[in-house]
Amino acid sequence: MTIDFSKRVINILISFVLLIITLPLIFVLLLISFWILGEIPIYKQKRWITLSKEKITIYKIRTISKEQLLKIKCSKAKHVFLNNDPRIKIDRYSQWLRKTHLDELPQLFNVLIGKMNLVGLRPLNEKDLKYMKKNYPKEYNLRDSFSSNIGITGTWQLYGEKNISSLINCDYHYENNKSLMYDLSLLINGNYLKKLFVHSKVFFTPDSKSVSERKPKVDLNL
Repeated sequence: MTIDFSKRVINILISFVLLIITLPLIFVLLLISFWILGEIPIYKQKRWITLSKEKITIYKIRTISKEQLLKIKCSKAKHVFLNNDPRIKIDRYSQWLRKTHLDELPQLFNVLIGKMNLVGLRPLNEKDLKYMKKNYPKEYNLRDSFSSNIGITGTWQLYGEKNISSLINCDYHYENNKSLMYDLSLLINGNYLKKLFVHSKVFFTPDSKSVSERKPKVDLNL
């Protein structure tokens, strides 16, 4: 039995069990979001690992109104600061959803049908990927060479910082260390894995200066 097949079986089993357990909770959270925002409580967006790879439609519990999203899309900024933009007002309930990552629960359906894994790389939106491709071509091309699938959680999602340098370092680390046991360790005992990750050496060096040593120029809308 191959590693990929084993991972697929585990992804199906875990996502199926989690969906059965959390469906009532998802329903309640959707109702609360609808009551607070007065809009369809499911938010969907097209995302990619890179623009040349297969795109995926992610589904989350809505934490921001369409009006607020329109302000972001109409912004002249080259990149998006969704969490840091002072114009964007997020209510306490939506902040709590983001902090606890409960807004990610609907993505279990994508795991169940094989569109993504429980553990993997973080997909990015089109605007951020275009910015990365133009301004960080080495990092972008490296990410394009990865074979890892998209994941709900992962090394960057748990332990990275919201900048390109951290993202690529975490991606590179996962790509070169991924295994069934690695994924299970991340899901079951993340604190132990964090110690290993934090004390690891520089993972990716595109030139004489490592990514982790360079001060990031921008944040991503992650």
